[in-house]
Amino acid sequence: MIGGMFFDLEKAFDCLNYDILISKLQFYGVTSKAKLWLESYFKNRRQSVQLLDEETNQNINSTWEQITDGVPQLSILGPLLFIIYINDLPKILNDHSIPILIADDTSILIKF
Repeated sequence: MIGGMFFDLEKAFDCLNYDILISKLQFYGVTSKAKLWLESYFKNRRQSVQLLDEETNQNINSTWEQITDGVPQLSILGPLLFIIYINDLPKILNDHSIPILIADDTSILIKF
């Protein structure tokens, strides 16, 4: 008999720890200029929120804040960096489990 657990890890993109991601990139051989380039892609990013005040029809802006975790989801590199981040997940599962890793949709099949 086979059962399964299905995970939608969409918000997990927002929780990636940069130091762990950098160490995993180094483990997989990403070094020197390529490593620096990738670091500049996800580090030192800032964001602000803009809302429209419907009564005055003016935009209200928040202050710019540093983003300290996560990778951009609607980007080419975001899913790749996420897969690198969770790539060692199968190593913690036992012999009766089959992980299926596809970006932020992860499934684990379990044999009974």
